[in-house]
Amino acid sequence: MDCFIKTNYTCNTELPVQHRKHAELEDVMIKDTSIPFLCNHMMLTRPWEPRSSFIPKSMKVFAAKEFPFFDSIPGGTSKQHNVDILFFCAAGESSTYRRQNCSVAVEIKSSVENLYCDQKIPGYFNRTDYLYLAVPDGMIALALMKANAWKHVGVVSIDTGLIYKPALRQQPPFEEGKELVERLFIEKPYVEFQVKINPKTVQLCTLPGLERVDWRNGLPVFKSY
Repeated sequence: MDCFIKTNYTCNTELPVQHRKHAELEDVMIKDTSIPFLCNHMMLTRPWEPRSSFIPKSMKVFAAKEFPFFDSIPGGTSKQHNVDILFFCAAGESSTYRRQNCSVAVEIKSSVENLYCDQKIPGYFNRTDYLYLAVPDGMIALALMKANAWKHVGVVSIDTGLIYKPALRQQPPFEEGKELVERLFIEKPYVEFQVKINPKTVQLCTLPGLERVDWRNGLPVFKSY
């Protein structure tokens, strides 16, 4: 059965984009907008079984800035590149809830130049369960154009935490996912907070002309009216 989510919220794509420091935007994403973002993400992407009634009422979130990933290169050395924010969402300890745990990487783009000249995004493919581009409100349309090249990359507003394109689940190798969690908890400083999940408040935002999302087999297909 198809599920249609419709909203009358639209984004002013001609908003001037004020230049803000990257570190400032990281703090805004974690401190101010992470809760609406992650609540919407968990409901829109539904990492649990589609027919499951075990929707968690809350989840514990661990967030780290500048989380490093390492790529092996010839010669026995490795190359490091950092994703701006890594969220790890833990729904619970039971076997049912544990299947809903997931890692969410967020790469922040603070300017149009940064968005279109950056070459790091493919380096994060299949490193975490989900991957998002996060941009200020005035850059949403541009970020959607950029993300269209990768069906699994989502788009979220830094300013509001509202999702314009839900990310699709990636398939990171089991060992890499295990190592990621170990490094987050053991090596990297992180902040911890609780997110309450309320299905009634879930909102998928749209730009004019893209006001309906058709869910088929768990995959979002954007349609115009």
